[in-house]
Amino acid sequence: MLVFFWKLIRKVWWFFAKPIVWLVQRVCVKLALCTRLESGLKRLIQRLNPHLRKHTRIYLLAKKIFALNPKLYARMKSTAIRYGLTRIRGEADMYYAANGLSGKPKKVIILKDDYGLDQRAWSNFREKLLSNCLKGYDTMRGSDNKGTMWICFVAGTGINSNDCADLLKTAQKIKDKSQMPMRFVVMGKIQGGKTNEFKSPHFCFVEDINIFSKMLGDNDIVFFANPGDSIDERLPLFINLNDGFNKDFIIFDMYFIENSRAYPILLHGVDPVHARYCDYFHSRFCLRGRVFHRMMPQLKNFTIRDLALACLKREADMTRLHIPLPLIRINVDHSLITKMRDSVKSRRFTNEFKKNNISVVICTKDNADLLQRLISQIQREPAIKEIIIVSNNSKTAEMKMLLKQINDGSFIRVMHYEKPFNFSEQNNLAAGCATGENIFFLNDDTCPVSEGWLEFLIESIGDGNQIAGPLLLYPNRTVQHGGMFLGFNNVAGHIMRHSTIPDKSVNFGLYAPRKVSCLTGAALLVPRKIFEDLNGFDPLLPTLAQDVDFCLRAVGSGVDLIFDPRAILLHFESISLKPTLKEEHAHRARERELDYFIKKWGAPKDNWLNPNIDVSDESMRSIICSSAIHY
Repeated sequence: MLVFFWKLIRKVWWFFAKPIVWLVQRVCVKLALCTRLESGLKRLIQRLNPHLRKHTRIYLLAKKIFALNPKLYARMKSTAIRYGLTRIRGEADMYYAANGLSGKPKKVIILKDDYGLDQRAWSNFREKLLSNCLKGYDTMRGSDNKGTMWICFVAGTGINSNDCADLLKTAQKIKDKSQMPMRFVVMGKIQGGKTNEFKSPHFCFVEDINIFSKMLGDNDIVFFANPGDSIDERLPLFINLNDGFNKDFIIFDMYFIENSRAYPILLHGVDPVHARYCDYFHSRFCLRGRVFHRMMPQLKNFTIRDLALACLKREADMTRLHIPLPLIRINVDHSLITKMRDSVKSRRFTNEFKKNNISVVICTKDNADLLQRLISQIQREPAIKEIIIVSNNSKTAEMKMLLKQINDGSFIRVMHYEKPFNFSEQNNLAAGCATGENIFFLNDDTCPVSEGWLEFLIESIGDGNQIAGPLLLYPNRTVQHGGMFLGFNNVAGHIMRHSTIPDKSVNFGLYAPRKVSCLTGAALLVPRKIFEDLNGFDPLLPTLAQDVDFCLRAVGSGVDLIFDPRAILLHFESISLKPTLKEEHAHRARERELDYFIKKWGAPKDNWLNPNIDVSDESMRSIICSSAIHY
């Protein structure tokens, strides 16, 4: 009997053990091939949605197992793991698509705290960036234009003979590399020399812009530069590749060198609003000959910057182009940029604004002290017509007493929202009762700190086809919201987050109003007509990305979003919402909202973000060697 059972056990064991051993061997071989996949996925997940990080190990294990047997994945009953795998794959595809990375990580350089880097490292990176953008393109493409390209060096009060010699060398270098007709002109007087010392068939001198206007043809284009600038010899080539002879106004990325360090100036686009307040492209731009001739009779005793502003005002009939490549080394330093910033701070365009035309909407819960302080500060503003407070299940006795005291039924009205928290529905409810021409959505955990903050925002909305948002700071005076950009965590991120004020950036993003693709709903001034036309915030996004969704619909409708850093508020950021984020059901709800947003918008392109900036870094100091620049 014992022998019988022993033989039976051996047969049963071998029946089950043989396939198990075979499966283990197969899995080991396959897992050895997945080591690179594992490390890649780990890095990817850390750069994607932070909600996924706590499930990273589960997803990686499932990815390995199901890579061996697709049929097993198809029969998998665990929707959680299935959902996670789909999320990883989808977010990876969207991240690479948004950055033009084609599934392959690109080289990244990180700018230091002064927004600069070693000159040699920058030169190597810049060369690689320009070379990558030329791969696969016919360099002769677009060279059938009928015009001439002029490079005009604006000397201003004068230029010495040494600088002229350098300009002549630069001109000859560009002429040798270019495959289009090229002419060079110096506008200004020579100090300590004569023009006949610098003879060249393609190089000339003029003392007046009117003389140069007669030399310029309608089909020509002219690039304005300053003495001391170093122009990349491939500039004409990139203009050709971008069909530049058919564009009226062109700007480029730039950089400057100081103390053996390079400082990239990466522009966000051709922005007439930003240009009105500051010379953010440093008066280096290309202009079409026919546009130049059209502007000349309208201007008297003007500078090159005045010419650029006059052109940018004609948005309706102007074709504009930004080539996001650092092709020009400009002759500036930090002291000059500091002077330009100081002039921005003092610049103001006074617009008449109507009194009592803004309805303020504040959503609150149990932050009685914050709400009382906010109301005491904003109720003195003459532009505010009414304050509408939406109370969401307020429970504390202090809050209930405050709401009862301030509810006068005229200037301050209190509305009660007794459902679970839904930021979109609460704001829509109050906006439906607003009577002002403009609605200012304001969180109860904000506090104005700058003088004239509301007047600046009113100035920014202009004729009523703009939406404006202020600069929001954390209590430690670092940046919380400096405008928003699309693509961070597949939704949107805050520009220059955690930067200090004043910052050391060589741009003017935190000093002068500019166009952006998105603004936060924590402080948002919206004309009531626009809000009604867009049907308000989406109620299906109660806690997440409702402001991003609203801004995308607004931009799609032709509305400009203006970030105005002259208006400054403190923001304690989600002080009411943070306690609820620890609950598991809140995490699941936010993941559902994120899925809904991604399905609705996919990976929207940010038209006001330089494509060389890495969207995974809110500090704006990570620069990628992108292949997203197409022609």
